[in-house]
Amino acid sequence: MAAVLRGDLNKDEWRFLAGLDQASPWSAYPQAVAPGQFEEIIFQGQAAMGMLWATRNGSTIVSFAFPPNWADRIVQAELHQVDDTGVDFSSIEIAVPNLSGPEHVAAHRELIATYGRDLAKSSLIYEGDGFFVRIWFNDHPPPHFHVMPRRDTSDAAARYAIETLDLLSGQLSPPLRRKVEE
Repeated sequence: MAAVLRGDLNKDEWRFLAGLDQASPWSAYPQAVAPGQFEEIIFQGQAAMGMLWATRNGSTIVSFAFPPNWADRIVQAELHQVDDTGVDFSSIEIAVPNLSGPEHVAAHRELIATYGRDLAKSSLIYEGDGFFVRIWFNDHPPPHFHVMPRRDTSDAAARYAIETLDLLSGQLSPPLRRKVEE
């Protein structure tokens, strides 16, 4: 970051970074939950669209650790909403998870690890005798699936690479392993 801020040497990079202010990639994802027409998040007196998208999708914001607020792992803001009739207005304080340093990643590890995991039917790709197979939206590479015990929890018994069927983690009994690989 120091190299970017030093003089004219990196002015194009600085312009690029400055252009990211209030940017949000969420609108590129059709499955993302779009903010309502009559809601906004206000942070330091300004509308914060990226925070609103992150809040609606149970995600985080990403910022540079500029003090005083951006160095915090949680950023406080206000969610303003007007009902569909346009009559009732509400304003509540919210806490938005922020990733601006390695310590924030550690603090939000559970949120990051479980993001996109949904035990809904949409993640279920196979239901076998005594087990489920699930694929989580937006999961980490390599492309893989999770073998879950029949009791429907988020605890995978094993993970398999999709392309090769290599066992990536966990253990299954030999009979169950044959069923899954078949």
